[in-house]
Amino acid sequence: MGNYLLFRTALEPLNKRVLEIEQSLYPRRLIEAGEEKMLYGTFESEYRNFYKSQRQEGKLITEIDFYNSLIKELNDIESGVLKFQKIYGISNSSLLDLIFSVKQTIEKLIQEGGNKPQPTKRKINSKLTYKWLLKEDKIYELKKLLIDYELIDSIDFQSFKAIFSETPITQIKKAITWKNENVTQLIYLIMQLKKNKVIDSTKTNFDYKQLYSCFVKNNDEIFTEKAKSLKTDIEIKISADFKLITEDIVNKLTK
Repeated sequence: MGNYLLFRTALEPLNKRVLEIEQSLYPRRLIEAGEEKMLYGTFESEYRNFYKSQRQEGKLITEIDFYNSLIKELNDIESGVLKFQKIYGISNSSLLDLIFSVKQTIEKLIQEGGNKPQPTKRKINSKLTYKWLLKEDKIYELKKLLIDYELIDSIDFQSFKAIFSETPITQIKKAITWKNENVTQLIYLIMQLKKNKVIDSTKTNFDYKQLYSCFVKNNDEIFTEKAKSLKTDIEIKISADFKLITEDIVNKLTK
């Protein structure tokens, strides 16, 4: 787990800066994020600061220059992510995907001459851990059951709780280690927790990126199995014993 924690710690400031850059593309306004309202967008302040710094050097600045500076910074961050992946032998496709997505948005803005997009509710509220639907003490009970059945490694309660508290995935300090590395069984367990209203099930499609951000294999390895093959595996590779274990866990949580 040591390498994984070091890897996450190294990436944390890079991930934070990418999210800041993403927000700097939007004009400041009040938007809805779930049931809450929040101010989002820092374009005006970020562009003003960039403009002032460049004007002090005697340069004539446009919005396109600002966007080009962000592309350059994202390229540097991407190089940093790849460097850390090589050092620790761990990949983080979700951060690289985010960088690619933000760069695409910026490139589109450049092509359109600087027209700024409008932030959407989905953009802000799509990267959270699982939403727990039962009383909080049941989270502790789930942790104990999973450890008793030797499905997960020992983990402190606050880290475990974060996985089931709608915490932004970027703020997770420690993922849960799934000991037997059978991702099909892990998916089946999550599906049963959703089906029995232990965790929220409002999403139509199964979120594999969410799962792979919250759970890891032994030795901090990240799950890389493809969704298409897993759909078939779930139907044919879940043993009767594991179904009984899952049923027992669900029954004890919901009784």
